[in-house]
Amino acid sequence: MNAPGYRPFAVSLALGTASEEFLVPIDRERPRVAETVTVTEEANAPVTEVSPPLARRYEAAEVMAVSSIAASDPLRAVQALPGVAANDELNAGFAARGSGFGAAGLYIDGVRLEVPFHTIRDINDGYTLTIFNGDVLESVSLVPGGAPARYGDRVGAVLAVRTRPGRSDSFHGKATLGAAGAFATLEGPMGGKASWIASARQSYLNYIVERVDDDPHLTLGWRDLTSRLTWRPRPSQTLSLLGLFGSSRYESTEPDPSAHDMEDATAGTSLLHLSWRAASGTHSIGATAFLLRQTGDNRDTDGFPRYSSEAWHSGLVAEGAWRRGAHRVEAGFELRRLREDVLSQRWGEPAPRVLSDFRLTGWPWGAFVQDSWAAPGGRLTATVGGRIDHLDTTGETVALPRAALDFAVTERTRLTAAFGAYAQFPRFEQLAGENGNPGLEAERSRHFAVAVERRLPATLRLRLEAYAQQESRLLFNRELDWRLEGGLVVPPTPGAVLLNALSGPSRGIEATLAAAEAGLFSGFVSYAFAHARREDPDGLRFDSDFDQRHTVTVFVRARAGASVILATAFRYGGGFPFPGFLRETSQGIFLAEERNRFGPAPYSRWDVRAEKRFTRGRVTASVFLEVANVLDHENERYNEIDSVNASTGRVRLDRDEMLPLIPLFGASVEF
Repeated sequence: MNAPGYRPFAVSLALGTASEEFLVPIDRERPRVAETVTVTEEANAPVTEVSPPLARRYEAAEVMAVSSIAASDPLRAVQALPGVAANDELNAGFAARGSGFGAAGLYIDGVRLEVPFHTIRDINDGYTLTIFNGDVLESVSLVPGGAPARYGDRVGAVLAVRTRPGRSDSFHGKATLGAAGAFATLEGPMGGKASWIASARQSYLNYIVERVDDDPHLTLGWRDLTSRLTWRPRPSQTLSLLGLFGSSRYESTEPDPSAHDMEDATAGTSLLHLSWRAASGTHSIGATAFLLRQTGDNRDTDGFPRYSSEAWHSGLVAEGAWRRGAHRVEAGFELRRLREDVLSQRWGEPAPRVLSDFRLTGWPWGAFVQDSWAAPGGRLTATVGGRIDHLDTTGETVALPRAALDFAVTERTRLTAAFGAYAQFPRFEQLAGENGNPGLEAERSRHFAVAVERRLPATLRLRLEAYAQQESRLLFNRELDWRLEGGLVVPPTPGAVLLNALSGPSRGIEATLAAAEAGLFSGFVSYAFAHARREDPDGLRFDSDFDQRHTVTVFVRARAGASVILATAFRYGGGFPFPGFLRETSQGIFLAEERNRFGPAPYSRWDVRAEKRFTRGRVTASVFLEVANVLDHENERYNEIDSVNASTGRVRLDRDEMLPLIPLFGASVEF
């Protein structure tokens, strides 16, 4: 196989009687070595990697191509993909179809990972960065809605990330210096049946922060290490050990800090992930054991401990798939043990004011089964299944049906539809922390989505997708907000707790025109219209906190000769509302009786970038230049309410400016 900008290699496919469609990724402009890939039926698609009908699967190179030099961050790259809404350049999270990142499930090699960010815990306006490097990615699958039965305990989108094994043919290294930090990745074979990969990063994020904030008075730092060892005792079996370790630190450099301001904070994440996979022509089985530890420690100027936390998540995930005739049956279970110890307090006399103080242990578990039937000829596939989830802390059990249909209308046109019920159990913080309520139930959602995809000439694809979601039992209590009632200023009610109070629909359409990477030009143009409404039992109606009516995303990549790559990216978002009872007048921002009627101006950013490559033997050097926010559009975010005038209702908000027009440079060397 060969294509411009890719290295040629041979592929050998051994097929049984079943009809299969194979996706064969090839490496982009790496040292030219001979390589043979032998694939047998089923072995290339273990049960945990079968793409759901509505999944949008991207190879790692596609995802990182849209990433900025400012932060080579996989999740920030996901923010620029079709079907995603994200207007906060300082935060690596995203929203989809009216729900925020807290409703989304992020899976790394089949295990759902909590809070995968370099961040400072217990701070709402902190800077966040994904805790793993894009160099270790193999693929990313985004399911904005209608996820299959394998995924549980979330009511929103699913993002499934696969790490890659190290190269098994020869040693390979890459070192990168960018605006946000320095990265290094090494990989290679180990004996005849094993391979390894290790990637480390060290930040220089202050360069970006200082350009965004004229007077930051803080230093930010982070570092992380991702490593994976893969052993193949037999061609049909794989055993891998993944380690992910990261730490971040915040230090205030305010020259005259106020008493008991936060001065120092640290956070850490450690993940160990041991998995085993085996596949044959008729079945595939796998099991994964994992251990996750997360810590946080925030202190005031005098050393007073304002926040400390330690969380341990451990568990076992097992899955299997069996093919018999026209049926493919999948089943699996997950058992977790959660333990969290949290203390959040503020200095006060005669004693500190405790916001949260709890130590809880819980055992959530879930199981799923589904059957996919393929009609003769392979044009129609129907999937029916469901899952059961339980959380012993609340004693609640939920049963959630799922179904999907995939139909090839013609050789070039495919119709896909999916339905599912979803539930998300409350976190320990929501049960026992500040404003916690031990009587909370799981949030619920029902998804229905239908998509039509048409292959056009010149490697183009047109995809149209419409969805309808119904949310219920979402957590909310208006008494936790500043607001106006009958023209009077009403502060948050002391002792108010979260309630399963919100419900409402989310509706929208998404259109994407994409060009594959086989030619000189590649990329996509995407537009999404969405509207998400919420209502509480007392008749309060408002747009969702993550409602964005219009989202436009454009990415175009072109090759100018054999060694120059040009790219441009544009994002527009109509804007999320600021979550609260606010309105804007010519005199300023004031409290209101209606919710979510105020927010930042629409978000807009246009970036251009160029890459020049120099190759000599096995060494390739690349130089990057990017101009971010070419039009110098002033984007901003509001973090929280700083103060409220109890007499006039005038509000002062904590506000951050986003990235201005700024040139960014970077370089990398591969060997």
